[in-house]
Amino acid sequence: MMGPLSHLGRASLARALPSLRGSTSGAQPPRPSRRLFPAGPNGVYAASIIDNAATRSFYIRMTQTPQTCTGYRAEEYFGLVDAGLISPDERCELLAGWVVAMAPQSPRHANAVWRATNVLTRAVGSDAVVRAQLPLLLGETNVPEPDVAVVVGPAALYEEAHPSSALLCVEIADSSLIQDRFTKSRIYAAAGVPEFWIVNLRERVVEILCDHDCERSRYRERRVVHPGDSIDLRLGADINSRLAVADLLAPE
Repeated sequence: MMGPLSHLGRASLARALPSLRGSTSGAQPPRPSRRLFPAGPNGVYAASIIDNAATRSFYIRMTQTPQTCTGYRAEEYFGLVDAGLISPDERCELLAGWVVAMAPQSPRHANAVWRATNVLTRAVGSDAVVRAQLPLLLGETNVPEPDVAVVVGPAALYEEAHPSSALLCVEIADSSLIQDRFTKSRIYAAAGVPEFWIVNLRERVVEILCDHDCERSRYRERRVVHPGDSIDLRLGADINSRLAVADLLAPE
């Protein structure tokens, strides 16, 4: 984890987020918190930060290249807990420079995370490390926490620092489907993650994105697999396995 910025306060929060919109004054809440709002027109993902003075809403446009966004850098983001702007118990991510809260998990989502973690752990064995909902340090302004990530082992590599790359990222998508398809896919592609899977709970399919284009922040290939299909998991020279799509989805 990067060093904390203990001096970060409300004034610097406002300065660090130049694109804040819709600031409203009101009663002071007892501690910082965050809320999510539904995606708006044209794939605009909205969230809000409630600090000790006001509620401020900001918007992430999905078509914006991650490297061009302004906002927090990773080291500032990690300092928010020490500054008291984020509770240690709150689950959030840094996406393209913005601190974005993660919605509470439904039982279906939580069980899907467990299922994918177990399937991938069996598939990769001791050749890699499978991490569930833990930070990835993907550049200066992105610290996502994918539902499941396969990273280079051994696990001891990450005692002092978060992984800065991944062999595979998996997101379990229900209410987060738009964010995963647009924001997350662009972040993972720009960071050079070779494969990104979206376990689409709405449609009971797995969307596989591969052949990343780092400069354009996108994956060139996308295919959809269904229960009854299989996925060839090839991650480097050591991991070569075949997974049943049905094992990633709940029984009907």
